[in-house]
Amino acid sequence: MSQCAPEKTAEFVLSLEHELKADFAVGLNFQYRKMYDFNWQHLLVLDYATDETRPVQHKDWVESGTIEGTPYWDIDWDHVESTYTDIYTKRPDYYERYWGLEFNFKKRLSHRWMLDGSFTYQDHRVFYPTTASYQDPTSHLPVDRLDGQPMAYQAAGSGSSDVFLNSRWMFKLAGIYELPYGINLSGTLTGREGYIAPLYAVDYDWYNWDDEYPAVWLEDFGKTRDPNVYLLNLRLEKKFRFADRVNLYLTADGFNIFNSNVQLARNRNKSADNYGQTLCIMNPRIFRLGARVEF
Repeated sequence: MSQCAPEKTAEFVLSLEHELKADFAVGLNFQYRKMYDFNWQHLLVLDYATDETRPVQHKDWVESGTIEGTPYWDIDWDHVESTYTDIYTKRPDYYERYWGLEFNFKKRLSHRWMLDGSFTYQDHRVFYPTTASYQDPTSHLPVDRLDGQPMAYQAAGSGSSDVFLNSRWMFKLAGIYELPYGINLSGTLTGREGYIAPLYAVDYDWYNWDDEYPAVWLEDFGKTRDPNVYLLNLRLEKKFRFADRVNLYLTADGFNIFNSNVQLARNRNKSADNYGQTLCIMNPRIFRLGARVEF
């Protein structure tokens, strides 16, 4: 296994800010980033024709069957043999491109209230321009389904390992209002586009080169998404002052005020009996009473 240098990033950032009034400012941020020269683990095979060990190549793959009309591929074991070993090396040609535009504003605390917010639109895509930039030609990885399509990091753990984190837009509003008698009302409203939920199918009658059931995506990555998510949280707070340095705060918090039960994950496998079943929803509305002391 060889040692590789870290991947490279070329980045451009532009920020503009302007104070419209003594207590109110706006800003605009633009960011462009290209990530390339990635490392990857490349499968080594024994070539029968030359009796040499080498990285697997595009010519080593043959079509093994179709699922829902979409082909899947396996290594041509008549010409090469797996060494069950990977080489850690640079990944040729593959790169990612990201750009994002954010608008934000801030109303500082004056006249008993404060408000700030932001809206972001972003685009993160992945590119496989040549056959050297991927290994398995099956549509769950490379060119025909992912080249130029959105890039999404797959969540892991907490029962949500089948969620692809990609939202093109999101926003946030947060504010506070000072009521009489030391009572403060504050809250946050957030929203984002639903994460990518690509449909796929599985052939349960065949094991592929990786000792797994072959699976294929049935559509362009990013075509299907879960519903958009909106969340409102509120807090009511009363301050009591004792002596010069002791403050007591009594709070009442409300989370998910709308009691939204939006779907966060579902079974996307069209070959499964429970295809389309909801696997995860947003936590229900919760109220919490609390107290804290500052001294």
